Amino acid sequence: MDFIDRNGDEILSLPSFSILPRHVVQLIISRESLAVSEINKFIAVFNWSKAQFDDIQSAAASQAQGKGEPVSKVVLMDIVEGFLDYIQFFKIPIPYLMNEVRQSGAVPDSIIMMAVAYQMDPASIDVSKFHRSHSH
Repeated sequence: MDFIDRNGDEILSLPSFSILPRHVVQLIISRESLAVSEINKFIAVFNWSKAQFDDIQSAAASQAQGKGEPVSKVVLMDIVEGFLDYIQFFKIPIPYLMNEVRQSGAVPDSIIMMAVAYQMDPASIDVSKFHRSHSH
């Protein structure tokens, strides 16, 4: 794991990162010793989640073909949710939060607004509120 910690940016940006199992991605992203920016964590989680979402949609479309059934009800935000506690959004610059994170549709507005509020006035937000329970 030391190798992953030291080479986090390169590992998270590998195309093959998106095919790792969920538990491995969570193990990597959750490491406090991981030397990677919060922006790169978000990008890796978003790309991984998008790949999973696309796979679910493709599988559901194949199963529903000819049956008149709706395609999967899973939304991208549902997949990303399991990783939100591992990204310190309040460390991501406001322009990136608003132009990239918010536009992705993968992160609830409440998390983005708390991060913006913290950056505007750190005393106004309790940082512990950024972390929800891990009982998913």
